Amino acid sequence: MLRILAYDIYLAQHAHDTVKLLIVHPRDEDGAACAARWVDAFDKVRKVKVAGRSVQVFAHGFSESADLDRALTDMEPTALITCEGLARKLSVPALASLTRAHKVLSFASREDDVAAGLSVAIVSGHDPDQHRDEIVVNPRAAAAEGVKFDAGLMQLARKVGEP
Repeated sequence: MLRILAYDIYLAQHAHDTVKLLIVHPRDEDGAACAARWVDAFDKVRKVKVAGRSVQVFAHGFSESADLDRALTDMEPTALITCEGLARKLSVPALASLTRAHKVLSFASREDDVAAGLSVAIVSGHDPDQHRDEIVVNPRAAAAEGVKFDAGLMQLARKVGEP
């Protein structure tokens, strides 16, 4: 995920000195557990930099759109990571509307969410013999969030949401 951020041609305008990741989860036990897994995973690579920038990770328990809108305004994250179950509380189009308004790159764990308007997902590959994850990108959604990915990433990724 951090490597994907490095492919954003406009990263310097979004991140300034620090790449800020906001993990958004439902305010329930499963959501908190998902956020904790993400925070732990990023903690293990805390010294890794993205295009020379340090990385900060924050978690936000979702309750309503207005609270998330305020969090995006106050924290100014570079990217937002959705936890499983968030779509039961906030529709993908509503979330995409917020990420686009705040120019925040959205990451999901489901291809359907990317096809519905979020920008990037890392999913299990279609070929069970290869056991490789696959990057799925919605170029229109990414552009609406103010992101332009380098051609190198676009060659690696499978694209959805294009005509």
